[in-house]
This record gives sequence, C-alpha cells and structure tokens, in this order.
Amino acid sequence: MLAWLGLGWLALSLVTAAAFHVIRRRYRPVTIPAEVRVFLRRLEETLRAHHPEVHVRGMLPGRFVLVMEVEGQDVPVPLHQLFRHASTFPEALPQMVDTLLREIANGGLTRISEHRFDEVATRILPQVRSADWVGSRGRSFGDEALVTRALAADLRICYVIDDPWSMVFVCQAHLRQWGVDEESVHRLSTQNLRRLGGEHVPMPGPDDDAVVLRTGDGYDAARVLLLDPERTEGLLVAMPERDTLWLGSGAQGSLSGLMQLNREQSQNSPYPVSPTIYRVQDGQLQPVTEGPAG
Repeated sequence: MLAWLGLGWLALSLVTAAAFHVIRRRYRPVTIPAEVRVFLRRLEETLRAHHPEVHVRGMLPGRFVLVMEVEGQDVPVPLHQLFRHASTFPEALPQMVDTLLREIANGGLTRISEHRFDEVATRILPQVRSADWVGSRGRSFGDEALVTRALAADLRICYVIDDPWSMVFVCQAHLRQWGVDEESVHRLSTQNLRRLGGEHVPMPGPDDDAVVLRTGDGYDAARVLLLDPERTEGLLVAMPERDTLWLGSGAQGSLSGLMQLNREQSQNSPYPVSPTIYRVQDGQLQPVTEGPAG
C-alpha cells in the first residue's frame, strides 16, 4: 500500500545532487498555498511527536523538497507524493512518515564503512557549531561521538565529509577506521578550506566598515580558522550562523545595535552558531559584553 514511499535513493541522489548544494547554502522562505502550509505544519508536528530525533531544516528554494536531519545527515526528501496521499488519507500520515524514515535509514544514509580515507580526504571540511549543539547531537564518548575541538568557551569545531548528496559529520569511528587523530583531521580540513575559498580572509582596516563574508558555500563561519593571527588582535568576530562571518575593527561605535542584529540572525537561521560577538585577545575568542567598542 505504501510502496510509493520507496525513494529510489540512488536515483534521487543523482537528480538532487546539484540542488542539494543550494539547500545547504541557504534556505529562503517561499510563497506556498494555504493547503500546503497546513500539510507542512502537520508533517512537522508528526515528526516532533513521533520522531523528535529528526530535525526539520527547511525547503529547497523553489521546489517541493524538504530537508531533514536524520542520524546527523541532511537528507532532501521530495514531498509531492506524500502530500497527495496525506490529502486523501490524512489519518495515515504518521504511518506514512514512519515508512518514509525507515526507507531513508535503510537506503538513504551514508555509512561510516563507505568512507575510505583515501577517497574522502579532500572532501573533509571544518564547521563551527555551538557547544550546546554538539552536546545535543550524540554521545560524548565512544564511536558515535563527534570529533571536535574547542574554539571558544561556547564554540566547537566539527568536521564534515562534504559529498554532493550528503554532509556527514566525522565521528570517533571514522578516526579509528582511518588510523588518524583529530589534529591530523584538523590540519587536513583547514587545508581543504583554503583550497575551497582562497588562502586569505579579507580584513577591515582600523577605520573601515565591517567585513561580512557570505559566499554561500556553507563554510563562511569556519573561515574564522583562516584568519592571520598576526593581524587579529582586537578584532571583533561574529558567527550568527553557519553561512555568515562578520569581522569588525572595533571602530564602529556602540555594539548594542550589532548585538541585536546578530541575535536575530542567529535565531532565524536553520543553522545557527552563536548570538555572541567575540573579540580576539591573545589569539583567543573572548565574548564581548554590550557597550562601546574600541
């Protein structure tokens, strides 16, 4: 009866590969009919009630494709058939969602054993996440624990394997399988990030306006790792979301307005990092309290 839910994952991956890169870069709101909004609200409520471990990320711009985080991986799911069947059999939506998630788990997720180091080494990249996010995404010990290092008191560096069809976080099982340590992965991912977007990050001069990086490739916040240590003392840094890096010289006056904008952007992003503004002091990111900059 629900055989239509078989996604044909390999075909889906090939069809949506290019579009999925766009999804990961930025979700944007779209205008959709009222009945579709009702369906999406019911779908999100069903996931929240029956599958709280699954996180809804957003819609692919201009397409009826939902992105869900399943077992730490972002998965694009076309919704046309699910919408049609749920419109005809609304009471069956929970069962449809259960079947859909089983199909994804059985055939739509990348497994650790599929990641040979020589095949993925050039696709390992860093991401900045909040310590709270890391704490909510799995165990602190054992194979399933994410590989991380501290960036600030409330920030962590994680590592992802960036494929066209998925983004998989590196965990301790990867390190064990590859025979490498976190320091090696950190150096490798930073080198890959330099290759992806260039060696240098633009810096504001003493009297310049802030520099805001929004390249759209999903690694703007992580470019904080590419800053030249000799030029960053006193620099103001903000990473409200994964796709934004804000750099200020401290000459912009009061921070209150910027702090409010930073909080709002962090709250409204599908990939928030931190509402905090930091100042580089002795090579470390230190939180800035509200008040005059300088």
